[in-house]
Amino acid sequence: MNRTAETETDSAFRLLDDGDEIVPGRRDKAMKFKVLRDVLRRDRLLGVLALLLFAGLCVYSLANAVAGDFLEALRALDPRVVLLAVGTQLLSYVARAARLAQCESAIGWRRLPLALRLVLIHNASNLLLPMRSGELSFPWLMQRWFGVDPLQAGGTLLFLRALDVQVLAVLAALAAMLAGAVAPPSDAAFGILMLAALSGPLLLLLLARRMPSRLRSIRILQRLVQGIPDCRRTFCGSLLWTWLAWSLKLTGLAVLFAALAKVSVPTGVLAALGGDASTVLPIHAPGGAGTYEAGALALLAPWMTITPQVVSAIIGLHVFVLGLAVLLGATATFGHGRGMAPPQSRAPAPVTKD
Repeated sequence: MNRTAETETDSAFRLLDDGDEIVPGRRDKAMKFKVLRDVLRRDRLLGVLALLLFAGLCVYSLANAVAGDFLEALRALDPRVVLLAVGTQLLSYVARAARLAQCESAIGWRRLPLALRLVLIHNASNLLLPMRSGELSFPWLMQRWFGVDPLQAGGTLLFLRALDVQVLAVLAALAAMLAGAVAPPSDAAFGILMLAALSGPLLLLLLARRMPSRLRSIRILQRLVQGIPDCRRTFCGSLLWTWLAWSLKLTGLAVLFAALAKVSVPTGVLAALGGDASTVLPIHAPGGAGTYEAGALALLAPWMTITPQVVSAIIGLHVFVLGLAVLLGATATFGHGRGMAPPQSRAPAPVTKD
């Protein structure tokens, strides 16, 4: 952009900001600059891109679902099942926000609505962006809204993800046993795998409480560890909120999948677990297109026959998860209610000379 264009842009912004009279010939140009400025300054660009990407994914998913029985199953679905699925997802997001408030002292319970807004945007970013790159939104928002150091926020996120892996490992084992996919955990390798998943958060807690002096001298590592809770009460509270969040989410999704595919609820838990686990992998595609279905099929295929109805149900589950997440993420990005607005920085008042 040349200097003349910059001068016109600044002039248009000043006219809109100061309320001066706009020349009729320049009114349209000034209004276009105002719209562009609002999009960039209010962080709405991410929401616009998310909605466009979601629209494309919906077309892709529905185009594949038309060939199956998904549309017929959707028409025959009990509305109470959909209400249960939506309600449990909303409550699971509230539980995640409460976990974040419990884990990070800079947030506190009074700013729980703002923490919920962060969770919704972070969750939508993870689902839409490939290769788990949406995780970068967490430290960025934590620094911008709560003044938390990005590396410290990264340590908090690492701790929360360790809790998620722990809970998901236990739930996956229980669901597999109830569905008849595996025998009771008598195998040594299975026990070692479960022990590793369960001990992850405990090892992080131990590292935060008794970090070796040599490691403390590394400043980057020290800032990361500051985000890991070193209090047993905070650890136990965060673990309980994690169990509640995942139990609510998987229950709703399992009931929805079971109604679509005409299978048992434990089987629905396996499908929901497989789909959510796929978002953690580095090969996670934008919006989970294809990888979500592959993750669900990976847990279902070893012990059941994959029919077109099951495939259509997986696609329907994916559309539901992605649609609700993007809708809530866009709502959190575009607008906010009471208590959900981030703190605004005010410019210092000009100093006047007597």
